Amino acid sequence: MDRVQYAIGLITLLLVMISGWFLFDLLSRDEEKDRFGFRIEFRDARGMKSGAAVKYRGVTVGTVRKIQISEDREKAVVSVVLEPGAEHLACHSSEFWIVSPRFSGLSSGVTGLDTLVRDSYLEFLTPLPSGPQLSPGSLLGGLESPLGEQRSNGLDPVRHGDLEMVLLVPENHGLVVGADIRFRGVPCGEVRHIDLAGNGSFVEVKLRIEQRYRETVTDKSQFWVARPRISGALLSGMAVEDFSALLSPFVAYFSAPGEGLPVPDNYRCAALADRPSIETTVIPPEAIAQDEQVMSADNGGGLRLVRVVYEAVEEDWLSSDDQVKREGIGLLYLDQGGKPVVITCRSACDAEYFISDLWGGDAEIKSEAIRVIVAGGAVLRAGRTWVDPEGRDLAVLTLEGALGGVIPSATELMNFAGPSMGEAHSFMGVISAEPLAQGQGGLPTFPEHRGAVCLEGARAVAILGQKPDYPTEGVLVSLALLPESLRPAQ
Repeated sequence: MDRVQYAIGLITLLLVMISGWFLFDLLSRDEEKDRFGFRIEFRDARGMKSGAAVKYRGVTVGTVRKIQISEDREKAVVSVVLEPGAEHLACHSSEFWIVSPRFSGLSSGVTGLDTLVRDSYLEFLTPLPSGPQLSPGSLLGGLESPLGEQRSNGLDPVRHGDLEMVLLVPENHGLVVGADIRFRGVPCGEVRHIDLAGNGSFVEVKLRIEQRYRETVTDKSQFWVARPRISGALLSGMAVEDFSALLSPFVAYFSAPGEGLPVPDNYRCAALADRPSIETTVIPPEAIAQDEQVMSADNGGGLRLVRVVYEAVEEDWLSSDDQVKREGIGLLYLDQGGKPVVITCRSACDAEYFISDLWGGDAEIKSEAIRVIVAGGAVLRAGRTWVDPEGRDLAVLTLEGALGGVIPSATELMNFAGPSMGEAHSFMGVISAEPLAQGQGGLPTFPEHRGAVCLEGARAVAILGQKPDYPTEGVLVSLALLPESLRPAQ
């Protein structure tokens, strides 16, 4: 009898324990269902454990659920969940790091002292503007040191207009963070970060080029890691290239004058394995008398003018393909949907408009690329979204990406009624805030000022386009030709 009662009690206890486990699992799943989860990769988990806190500006907003080794066994993958209502804090631009005791040298001291008496935890920060939010299950790369250390490593801060890009190199060759980036021997930036690619086949080097040197980098530029190299023979004479890199290798690049398009931020390119053979070019005589020109940050008192750079390839069946390049001026504003767009000449951004084949037909144009350079030097990709159906020299470009603090043209300074007869007009270009000189016929010289904005008082009413069938003569192209749907919201 005692054995039967003992067995019944044991079974009852097991059933209670199983029921309790199922209830706990059910509640846990129900709790996880309303929580936002994603993953972060680190080289080292630095003693952090499952259950560690996830903090934003010192406030606990989530929990570390699991820590695993990545499939390639090179990273620690941390799975986290955020509390309901905190998911908007994590965006694609968020920076995550593990807080643990660290000695950062005499200048920075010791950080993470609170983890001497408690477990390491995860901290993150989202800069403003925050950018798009994360999707559930996203995988991010974490910082290997706290964000404060990243910002206090002696590097100059990235300023508006600076070019940030990624260089892919076969080997690091001794590069370190802070190493110079040089163009024609002149330092124009520095290495910001070095990391091994996920599959270990190459090294990713993040670069910053100062805004004033930004246009020296094009999609035809050649990059390499400069390090000392001896060339020649003992008897005929030897030469040492990049001798200045003996103590500290640096990144060097070369861009042939007039070749390629300016590149946008986050541009990626591959470095050459060795220094290329570069011919020294002769300085053109006109460069001696040429004044340095700086893009104006504002033109016409509230109108935002930009540079439009266009490049394409004309396919030729009888000879080699021809490279096509044009530049012009454009007027930047926001359309009715809030997208940044540019009014410009079709002759500045569409080779089909100004090139024909040998028989007078449409030319075969391929590999088109349009870049818009805004005030401060930022370069944005653009696409041609509208051209005048009547064949007049007018087009609209839609920009890809954010303006990064650049203020578009004020709507009240754009007059879509067109220029009035008998009114005095002035013209603005992108280089100078001063009115352009007017030649014969009351227009600036064309095509030197292709796309210049015509002002009636302080309001833009037209642009300087190409006169039909006269490629070297300008004509006013009225903003009244723009469809209502492409005009800014009133």
